[in-house]
Amino acid sequence: MSDKALVKQLQKEVTRLESELRNPGLPVTSCDYAAMSQKKNLQIGNMDREIRELIKQRDLAQSLVEDLLRMVGNDQKSSKFGSNSMHCPASFKPSGIAPSFA
Repeated sequence: MSDKALVKQLQKEVTRLESELRNPGLPVTSCDYAAMSQKKNLQIGNMDREIRELIKQRDLAQSLVEDLLRMVGNDQKSSKFGSNSMHCPASFKPSGIAPSFA
């Protein structure tokens, strides 16, 4: 091998090694590619499940907010007409404990 060809090959190898140093997460062998691909597929599956769960939670929260806004709107309408049927009693506890009317 001529000196020029050897220098050129070594420069390419140095460039490749520098690239690996800048991106240490990149795999070196084909076995690493398969393992990395499997790991990424598992991560994608987990993220997909998380996204579906978050979407359910968002939809539920949005539904609750809409229900509350409807209740507030109905309460405001009924108070304009002098009805107090939608008002919460003074003993109402928002912590989920039922109010006592004793």
